[in-house]
Amino acid sequence: MSAENYIIDKDNVLKFIEILAKCANVLAPQQNEFGDMAFLPVEDKDKVILKAHKPIMPSARETLFGQIETMIQFEKKGKETKIKTVDQ
Repeated sequence: MSAENYIIDKDNVLKFIEILAKCANVLAPQQNEFGDMAFLPVEDKDKVILKAHKPIMPSARETLFGQIETMIQFEKKGKETKIKTVDQ
């Protein structure tokens, strides 16, 4: 099986995003209600900002995976407390 390369020319990137957003949940950099840049679901391709002048916060990774991670859990039964780490 061979892989083929496809190049989307920069004039067609927004059209590609528009087509993809019709069949999938697409997040892209856009201005939020406070005027800040954020990764938001695409509803209108014309609101997508491809060239940002400052870093977008939260980042794409934080947007997709969140900023909270369970590291330990507490389980209390009566007077006994057990501490579990995530890897247990």
